[in-house]
Amino acid sequence: MPPRPIRDCGAAVFLLRIERNGPTVSVASVNLSGMSEKVKGPQSYFPSIEQKYGRPIEEWKNMIRASDLAEHMELVNWLKQEHGMGHGHANALVAHTLKEQKSE
Repeated sequence: MPPRPIRDCGAAVFLLRIERNGPTVSVASVNLSGMSEKVKGPQSYFPSIEQKYGRPIEEWKNMIRASDLAEHMELVNWLKQEHGMGHGHANALVAHTLKEQKSE
């Protein structure tokens, strides 16, 4: 069998290889934790936001910036009501966008 990732174990990610040779089965795992850094914070939601709502993150951020609304929760509620976005996704996008604007 080809190697396959089995699950994210918090701080560690393992690759599992199962080999079968007749009645014998051998299992090997490799810790991949140090190979890539896990995305944290609001950005961790971005891949699922793009997949679920069909627009790139930059497009969502541009819509938030172009809105007449300024308060965090106003923007979250707008994304939820006008675009059918879930609370967590809307909150992550607004938090990230407003933080970027403050640092500019």
